[in-house]
Amino acid sequence: MQVEKNVKAPHGAKYLRDFMSELPNGILNKVETGCGATTVALINPENTIICCPNKQMIINKQNQYPNEELGCPYTILGVMQGVYKEDIQQYVEECISKGHPVKIMVTYNSFYKVKEAIHEIGDYRIVVDEYQALLKEYSFRDKDIRRLLKGIRGLVKVTFLSATPVPYGFIPDELKDLDCYRIDWGQTVMCKPIRRVTNKPYQAAIKMILDHKAGALGIEIEGNKPEELYLYINSVRGIKAIIEGAGLTNEQVRVICSDSDENRKTLAEIGIEISTTASPNKPYTFCTSTVFCGSDFYSTSGLTVIVSDGRNSNTRLDIATDVLQIAGRIRNEDNPFRYMLLHIYNTGSTSQTREGLDAYIQKRIHSAEVMIKVFNLGDEKDKEAIAERIKMQDEDEFAMYDEDTNTLSINQMKANYLRYKFETIDEVYRNGVAIREAYAKAGMDVSTAYQWQYIAEEYLESITTSNSFRNLYLEYLEELKKSVFGQRTQRAKFIEGKYPTIYRITEYLTTEEVKGLHYNITLVNDLLHYKLPKTQDAVKARLERLYKTSGFYPLKYIKSEFSRLYNSLGIKIKPSASDIKQYYEVQEAQETNRGKRVHGYRIVEKCFCIFHIPSSSTYKLSA
Repeated sequence: MQVEKNVKAPHGAKYLRDFMSELPNGILNKVETGCGATTVALINPENTIICCPNKQMIINKQNQYPNEELGCPYTILGVMQGVYKEDIQQYVEECISKGHPVKIMVTYNSFYKVKEAIHEIGDYRIVVDEYQALLKEYSFRDKDIRRLLKGIRGLVKVTFLSATPVPYGFIPDELKDLDCYRIDWGQTVMCKPIRRVTNKPYQAAIKMILDHKAGALGIEIEGNKPEELYLYINSVRGIKAIIEGAGLTNEQVRVICSDSDENRKTLAEIGIEISTTASPNKPYTFCTSTVFCGSDFYSTSGLTVIVSDGRNSNTRLDIATDVLQIAGRIRNEDNPFRYMLLHIYNTGSTSQTREGLDAYIQKRIHSAEVMIKVFNLGDEKDKEAIAERIKMQDEDEFAMYDEDTNTLSINQMKANYLRYKFETIDEVYRNGVAIREAYAKAGMDVSTAYQWQYIAEEYLESITTSNSFRNLYLEYLEELKKSVFGQRTQRAKFIEGKYPTIYRITEYLTTEEVKGLHYNITLVNDLLHYKLPKTQDAVKARLERLYKTSGFYPLKYIKSEFSRLYNSLGIKIKPSASDIKQYYEVQEAQETNRGKRVHGYRIVEKCFCIFHIPSSSTYKLSA
């Protein structure tokens, strides 16, 4: 178990730079957001690479430098899309020629690009900012995070930075032996969440905006009224619904979210453009999770509002972390609403118990262990087929594949994340008491609770459902028709990013097969895996060892062998004795065994070369 070493801040210190010139090696719990830990790393003379969970953090800091007030005359290189190895090397050379330290900011998944460009980074300070985001990222982008952690393994000058550190039991193994430090600020300012539960949180937000537009918001501090609202909601479609419902225009709104084709398309439907934290202030700023961490705002009269829907996993907020990340994002000390936090939420619904979660995790781990055993004992074709399955990034798959070593292992961080999410999200949203307890755990004062007149308004049905696989699949088919010389459209590439297997789905499955599976992406991927050449190569190799031409085989035996074969290769298909017809020409036959007639098939000849998959109307998948 790690023990945090206290670092006492001097009386009156507001920022880390007031008493710290460089960051320590290990994990630094800065306790408060906005205390300038990243600033220390950017203004000191050390060559520094700061790794961030999203590009908005990079954009936010780039816009603050050069900074004469902080005595920092140099620029920061942000490594994002469109920045190449040559650009990084040129920037480093320019810094050396001017006598400036190298200051690079990069997203987690692009750190390898910086390391490859610089080669020798042993003397660089590596800062993994907002490292609590590693846990969630590890659960669905394990390859990128493993590559980041592998890239900094063995380096001495590494700092993992957060105001909301991950509990010891959940952090990656690579961090468990590091020294831990905690800044003791003495008495800290506490946010006072003003909470209100409602069945329709989006409609409540609409009413709040309408009241604000009419000058009737009803929130006033010593004669000051909020002139700007900063609304945090992790759903672009939810943001669209609120903007539409409140009748807002592009001149009144900033939406700060991931700049993707899908988000641009969603907002363009109502005439709204995507903004950044550097865009001019407007009365209403909407933020998704891309700016929950590390992005600063400047407003003398801005009020922070969190809107979370417990029934939509995308919009739930982990109160123990995200609320603290959001609190204090407005930096102006003369803003009377700086430490006020309004939270509109519903309790949501979940039927999962702790016992149910543990049983599910153990079941998935056992399944992964079986697959790993088969992988280790299998031949090359078996391994290729299983690796193809793992690469599909199935959320229920706990085995992870390492391309560098061609090995499988248990993704323990996925299990940790599920437990962490249960503790800090699902349990929080089960009832109001849990929410109150979560606020208390986060160190917030919950003694104050205001009643809002607009919560009781009539609510409209929320229109927050996201695009289904069916819609994007049908759209993708149309986009493929627009391909020129094999170059797919940007929209097609976006859909491929959302569903990485969709191109191979169109290549190996018919539209009738996909439709026959009711566009269920899990079932479609199961069928895809079965039909992939590497899977079929492995199946055929096994069958050649099992069946001999002219032999008689009982139906029960055939079904049992196909079941064993499918399970060992991760094929999620209900086995049937008739499956043998896909690989051999057979004749129905009967034989007598101990006086009983046994039904089966007699193999006539092998016909692998004319392999055919049955239509989806007769195709069955395992549960």
